[in-house]
Amino acid sequence: MSAGRASCQSATWHAALPTYACADENTLTQLIIAVASQHGRYGYRRITTLLQLAGVKFSKNREERIWRYEGLKVSQKQKPRDRLWP
Repeated sequence: MSAGRASCQSATWHAALPTYACADENTLTQLIIAVASQHGRYGYRRITTLLQLAGVKFSKNREERIWRYEGLKVSQKQKPRDRLWP
């Protein structure tokens, strides 16, 4: 086993995993809520894509967990009202 691998085993991270500068949980939660309130019909997948394109690095699973914990939901599409005249 190489020295790099041995030191990784004793640490809390794995050598094969990339290291990213991730947003902390509170900041990411605030960003998700802000984007979700601005775009009411966007789901978690589209919001994930928007934030990742903006440069925020996080995993899809983290986004899903925050989405469920905060109770965010996509608003239902309203049906167009019927006319009173033909």
